[in-house]
Amino acid sequence: MPPIQPYTADTRRRYILCVDDEQAVLDALYSQLREKFHPQYEIECAESGQEALAVFDDIVQGHDKVDLVVCDQLMPDMLGQYVLELLHQRDKRVMKILLTGQAGLDAVSYAINRAGLHKYIEKPWDHYDLLLTVENLLQQRSMTAELDLSRQRFEMILRSMNNGVISLDFRGRIMSFNQAASKMFGIDAVRVIGRMYSEVFFSRYGNEAINDVVIQAITECTTQAYQEIVLKRRDGAGIPLGLMTSILQDDDGSDVGILIVFHDLSEIQKYTTLKSTFSRYVSKQVVEKIVSSDEIILHGEKRDVTVLFSDIRGFTTLAEQLEPTEVVATLNAYFSAMIDVIHTYEGTLDKFLGDGIMCIFGAPIEQPDHAVRAARTALAMKEALAAFNQQQAQADKPVLNVGIGINTGNAVVGNVGSEKRMEYTAIGDNVNLAARLQAIASGGQIIISDSTFRALGAAAHAIALPPAKVKGKLNPISIYNLVELKVSSG
Repeated sequence: MPPIQPYTADTRRRYILCVDDEQAVLDALYSQLREKFHPQYEIECAESGQEALAVFDDIVQGHDKVDLVVCDQLMPDMLGQYVLELLHQRDKRVMKILLTGQAGLDAVSYAINRAGLHKYIEKPWDHYDLLLTVENLLQQRSMTAELDLSRQRFEMILRSMNNGVISLDFRGRIMSFNQAASKMFGIDAVRVIGRMYSEVFFSRYGNEAINDVVIQAITECTTQAYQEIVLKRRDGAGIPLGLMTSILQDDDGSDVGILIVFHDLSEIQKYTTLKSTFSRYVSKQVVEKIVSSDEIILHGEKRDVTVLFSDIRGFTTLAEQLEPTEVVATLNAYFSAMIDVIHTYEGTLDKFLGDGIMCIFGAPIEQPDHAVRAARTALAMKEALAAFNQQQAQADKPVLNVGIGINTGNAVVGNVGSEKRMEYTAIGDNVNLAARLQAIASGGQIIISDSTFRALGAAAHAIALPPAKVKGKLNPISIYNLVELKVSSG
């Protein structure tokens, strides 16, 4: 994993906030975290929930940033789940870890659903497990910010043929107005190119929100965050649009104008039910099962699942040798092939982690054979990758090597987020172990844990490997290289 770096475009100091009512615990957290993450991150401590809120507010008021909070659950003045909830209300982007000594599933589930909890760690914690968890969350936050910025810029270019695109110079004169924009606005592009934006649009009542975004982008010469607005057409119809603005630059890097991108959200907004929520993660067949089932629990529960992580070996180096559009195209084609395989075995796509994939079997729907499904998915991913690489080689494009890790065990699963954006995910030590197995797998290997090996039983043809020492485990653990499954999963 590359070293954690605060966002390069942000010069504010970054903080990790530790909250616990026991001074010995705070001393241990401070010492371990400072040794690992200082000076990139300042470590701040609070002995109560109220003090934590005050410290957080002081940091923010000082124009600095809290990136991660590690909070004890059982504290006399305020339970940790409520502390994290109040911090979540202040800044939803803060990564949150709950330290649990005697806290039950209800506290963890509450923190997941109300406080955006990312991880929980049981006391007494393992030194290496704590540092790995914090490192992963900080890296996730940093990568998310960078990927979001890159995604917005790439999508404005790569999807411009499907989106409405308008470009203006800094005087507000329309330089381009594509066909998709013409269709959305009901205006002929030939009639508007070369005219002032104000001349064309300011007389159209009902579109003040769009006009305000354009004026701000021009006058302040800054990009605008993604937002959703309703476009009022001349015929009176309202169209829901997603809108982003970006600065246009010439070959010398000089700012020359503003690019405005509109995406029609009409179809997206039709899917506001549970079916639309899970269509991003699972196949259509699984969505139907979720919708028709009365036993699906989404607010958080502990369940026996199998977690699969895959990652492209050496992709960072490869990406540095390619043009950005080639990187995006390669990843999109690879992910598309892998998602088809995951859906074939009714797995739940949890998330993309850079060039990696995390998926779950056994949740949200019950799958007694979740270990077998995960194993078959991994083997099918290898076959799909071989076909993908053959096409890449024939087109004189780079081929990929992928390592896979699989582990079976209990995890807390639930739908995490807000009404506008939900993510069904799994958290816990068994999820971390699957990620670590993936990290030690070489290209072409499928490393499975002993629990997965036992769950597969006689179906597994796997080669025992030397016991591996992984972070978070005191003793080396038994691991196997999965070769094939001898029987059908049924």
